[in-house]
Amino acid sequence: MGKKEGIISSLSTNIQLLIKQLFAQLIHGTNEGKKGRFFVVPAELMIFNPGTGKDRQMPMLPVSKTILCPSPEALPQVAKEVIRMAGNRRVICLTGDLGAGKTALVTALVKALGSTDIVSSPTFALVQDYLSDLQEPPVIHHIDAYRLTDLNEALDIGILETLDDPAWTFIEWPEVLTAVLPENRLDIDIQILPDSTREIVILER
Repeated sequence: MGKKEGIISSLSTNIQLLIKQLFAQLIHGTNEGKKGRFFVVPAELMIFNPGTGKDRQMPMLPVSKTILCPSPEALPQVAKEVIRMAGNRRVICLTGDLGAGKTALVTALVKALGSTDIVSSPTFALVQDYLSDLQEPPVIHHIDAYRLTDLNEALDIGILETLDDPAWTFIEWPEVLTAVLPENRLDIDIQILPDSTREIVILER
């Protein structure tokens, strides 16, 4: 790419980001007191940047939906929408920088699936299970692969058995597991906008 084309590309991306920021500000200004709502970004404003986060290497896919989540109060509704979009998929991968809200979204998803268990990021345990009598099988898997350095390490702890289970499975930091992830899944990327709104990009396979 030449210098001129690079400048044009950079300007185009910056303009789109500015429009999204203005859109988020408009939401906050016109929906004050409605923090429990989420907002779908128009398709022409959708941006997915797989180059940020922990050595992000997840492949870029067509964006199916982008949701602006202005506050934690909106997460239960976001979770219901994610579950609706999942359809028959049972594996959902979540990417995003530290503090983006991956575990917070998993917490909302687990609750939406009928579990009353306390959700915590299994950074050291790597895999944590929650129970829900409303699901069959009645277990929900939560994987945090942040500490895994390579795929062999993941295989050694039995990650394939977990992925083969037909139960709901939520995976944070899934990059190291890319080679063994099922094709039939949802990929979710969470980005933090300047006003702390979370941009939740859902990619359907």
